[in-house]
Amino acid sequence: MIYIQLNGGLGNQMFQYACGRSLSLKNATKLYLDVKMLNNNKVNTTDTIRSFELGIFNIRKTETRINNFKKTSFLFFKILNSITIKFGLNRIQTSKYFVEREFSYNGGINSVGKESFISGNWQSPLYFQSYESIIREDFKFPMLSSPNNIMLLKKIKNTNSVSIHIRRGDYLNSKTYKTHGICSMEYYFRATSYISETQSDPVFFIFSDDIKWVKANLSLEFETYYVSENKDENSYIDMQLMSECKHNIIANSSFSWWGAWLNSNPSKIVISPKRWFKNNEINEKTKDLIPKTWIKF
Repeated sequence: MIYIQLNGGLGNQMFQYACGRSLSLKNATKLYLDVKMLNNNKVNTTDTIRSFELGIFNIRKTETRINNFKKTSFLFFKILNSITIKFGLNRIQTSKYFVEREFSYNGGINSVGKESFISGNWQSPLYFQSYESIIREDFKFPMLSSPNNIMLLKKIKNTNSVSIHIRRGDYLNSKTYKTHGICSMEYYFRATSYISETQSDPVFFIFSDDIKWVKANLSLEFETYYVSENKDENSYIDMQLMSECKHNIIANSSFSWWGAWLNSNPSKIVISPKRWFKNNEINEKTKDLIPKTWIKF
């Protein structure tokens, strides 16, 4: 069985699941989703409480229990890794215990066996490219029920629709901002200009966790819809609607990354920020995150 740790929000959990699912398929074994880092991961008041969010895709938490020996072994391995990190050493990796060393793609993960514990973020399509069709099938959204969302979806399908995702919210707290930063308005104006120069009659659908701020700071000379209905447990619907747009302008966020990746338009234009992280050291390791067909500004 492949045991993979889940952490973070929906986009992060999707990357982790996609990696674990691919490894389970490769090894012809089952996948166990370790959710212990969710629900109880609020270290301080600036941390965001996270819960299991993959249930929207009809993906269920695995009920299989890890026996005590495996739990103890994995705990010892994680403690050992935390010590190596503290002293600036590389994380330990074996065929049974595999912990992500850095943000860039690590092909060594393909050496893990049928009984392996996996811990990390795994934010690259290279981790699941061999099983892309299965991953897309796993990430099928439920049917929309809200009249407003149904109306938006109809508009999206019947126009040359372009999604724009502007992530603010938790990215503005000092701890997260130091690492991630936020995309500048210059990035969005440059991206929308490119779309308007290459596409006829674009219609923009803007998604944000701070739509009031966006309305005050981003005005376009095209038909524009500001999407603000989907909050809390329904926030995934924004990703669902993004994936139905013809083209996508994403933020430095795994949430809109998945909205663009799940877009099945064969001639889609996806625009992504060159800088995914404000932290230069981490940003240098993002070369495997953005598909080569996407445009980086």
